[in-house]
Amino acid sequence: MTARSRESGGGFNPEQQPKSEEIPLPLELDPVRETELEIIMFNTMVDAYEEKHDLPLLLSIEGGAEAKASPERQAAKADLAPIVALLRQLSAKTEVLSNESDSMRQRYKKLSQAVGMINSGRVDHTR
Repeated sequence: MTARSRESGGGFNPEQQPKSEEIPLPLELDPVRETELEIIMFNTMVDAYEEKHDLPLLLSIEGGAEAKASPERQAAKADLAPIVALLRQLSAKTEVLSNESDSMRQRYKKLSQAVGMINSGRVDHTR
């Protein structure tokens, strides 16, 4: 042990370490490239949702009480939240072409209609 390490208690002291150059942060992505990656993420999320959830089963749920008691519908409904959040985020970006936006909206609508909305004691699968 050196005299210097004894003075500092023998442990690591970051103040005694030589100062290094600041490490540069990664450059931000180009907005168009970032949007392209988000579109890929959206499509991946929708594909995973379709694999995880039985859409015909969800579409077969008609009664409000049945819908509220269905663990499949509750899980499917919860899994829609991050998909719609990303869709809203993408819709606000000017880099998203209208045909891409329309396609993404249609894919989301298919999932949303499968879950449906309880209205007057019935599940509405048309909205």
